[in-house]
This record gives sequence, C-alpha cells and structure tokens, in this order.
Amino acid sequence: MHFSSRQAYIAFTAAAVNLAASAAMLFWLAPATAAGGALETRLAYIASHTLRVQIGWSIWIAASISLVLLFYALSFDEKGAPDFWNTFAALTALLGGASDTLADLISLGILPHLAAAWQNSVEAQKLFLVSQFELWDRFTVLCTGGLGNTFYGLAGTILTINAFHRRRFSSIIRTLSIPLWLCTFLMSYGSFTLDTHLLPYAVGSTMALFVIWSFLIGMYFCRKGET
Repeated sequence: MHFSSRQAYIAFTAAAVNLAASAAMLFWLAPATAAGGALETRLAYIASHTLRVQIGWSIWIAASISLVLLFYALSFDEKGAPDFWNTFAALTALLGGASDTLADLISLGILPHLAAAWQNSVEAQKLFLVSQFELWDRFTVLCTGGLGNTFYGLAGTILTINAFHRRRFSSIIRTLSIPLWLCTFLMSYGSFTLDTHLLPYAVGSTMALFVIWSFLIGMYFCRKGET
C-alpha cells in the first residue's frame, strides 16, 4: 500500500469515529454532561442510562485515539520522511489525548458509579454524593475540554503554520484549519471557565469542523496515492 493511501485511511477513520462520537453526544450523551441541567437531573439520567452513557464515552475514547493517530500520520510527508515540527505537533496531540482519555474514563467508570449510589441512597447521603459527583465532573471538564483541547489546539496550530510555510495540503484544508483550531481554543476557554452556555456551541462547531477537515485530508491523500 502506498504511504499516502495509509494516511488517507487513517484520516477517513478519524473522520468516521469523530462523527460517531458527535452523534453519540447529540443523541444520548448530552443529558449526562454539563448541558444536561441540574446535577440531580444528570445523576438521574446517568443512573437510568448507564450502559448507553458508558458506550458513548467509549466512542469518545476511540475518537481521541483516532485524532492522535491522525496527527502521527501527518508527522510524515507523502514519501514517509518525518517532519520535525509535525512530529512535535503529534507529541503535543498525544498529551491532549492522554488528558482527554483520562476524563472519559472517569465519565465512563466513576460518574455512573456515583449516579447509581445516589439513586439507591437515603436522603441524608444524597447531598454528599451530589458534591462528589460535582467534584469529579468538574475535573473531567477541566481535563478534556480544558487541558486536552488546549493541547489539541496547540498541536493543530503548529501543524497549520507548518502547512502554510511548506504549502502542504490544499488551500481549502489550510484555510479550514484556522477556524477549526480557533474553535478548539474557544472550547478550552469555555471548559476552564465552566461556561455551560458556551460549551455546547463550541463543542458542536469544533467537532463539525474536525470531521470535515479530516475527511478533506483523506481525500487529499487519496489523490496523492493515485499519482
């Protein structure tokens, strides 16, 4: 298989998995997140839809892994030679992926456990469990939306600057990179400030742009593989 064909395959996989993660967030994960309203409402939803929530966060872990793999694939040129700055971007994305995955594991394992305990507890224990849920939930938001996306944004910015400098990729991909990584930093800001009004729009915009961006990169490498 031509090296560009492998890069295309990874890019298309990243687009597909992140599209699946976006769909999971839209259709069944959103009520479990900060967009779901009051803490008690979210706890009740998670306790009643535990398997659905766990599958959803598993898809998001796969999305993080696919993103890191895409950055790794982009650290090589079309002939398979490594590029220093793109390699640095891939390592930065790896840090984001690690923070992102940690948060998703907490959302997958710890938060459903707290929700189940809250649902089955007596009234005197509920307040303590709500406070524990709020603490862990804030930690996940800071890890994934805050720290993780800051690293992703930095990685994407490095990749974009290098792409403009070397005139790599099409002009459409290079131009689309600008709003993509700006939205990623906007998501970081919303996460660090715990702005529940901003976050849904920032997440939706970032994911939509990333899916389109990675798909276009896949198409770019498909054409390269044919030449």
